[in-house]
Amino acid sequence: MLRFRTLEAGEIYAALVTASDEKTATVDLGSATGTLSLSDSQWARKYNPTSHTPARSGCGTSSPGDIVLVRVVAGRVSPRERRRAGKPLALSLEQVPRVQGALVAIDPVTRGAGPGRGYDFALSQFKPAIQARRQPGSAFKPFVWGAAVDSRRYTPATLVYDTPDLYRDPWTGKEWKPQNFERDEYDGPDAAGVGAGPLQEHGLGQAVDALGWTR
Repeated sequence: MLRFRTLEAGEIYAALVTASDEKTATVDLGSATGTLSLSDSQWARKYNPTSHTPARSGCGTSSPGDIVLVRVVAGRVSPRERRRAGKPLALSLEQVPRVQGALVAIDPVTRGAGPGRGYDFALSQFKPAIQARRQPGSAFKPFVWGAAVDSRRYTPATLVYDTPDLYRDPWTGKEWKPQNFERDEYDGPDAAGVGAGPLQEHGLGQAVDALGWTR
């Protein structure tokens, strides 16, 4: 079902390319026209891994008859006023990203959480911040060190040793040997409150072992 959308700065619309030259492309948004500049569209040129491939014509990305996504660039005059005056809108080329992310912002004072969503809820109602099955990476490390400081067994001055260690799971009996991103490289002793030592997997493993696996 088609629906009418008013022109707003910062919003994304589908547009028809009507003309193209070496510097600009002209597009039709139905109720208004706009221009895309070469300088704002070079990122979309065809990728060549062996050599630089500058855009040479049609903003390097589009030809007459193409349907492209554009964003209305904010200016001193609103898009609707420019449309009424018959002036073209300043636009930037957009695309729907293949990769989307998630963000959860937490206020340490109020403990209020604000999960970020994906690119466009109209395209997908999937909420990656709370529905995605993802690897936490190093995001859990502050929680481990927070528990370590809370236990009062660690302070910012406690020495943490970034050295190779081996741990055994008390329930399964399986062995676990933490590995840093830089394999076979170790920083030795470092204070828990400074330096990279506490952020390495080995220093973290020592904290977990000292606190107990059930904590």
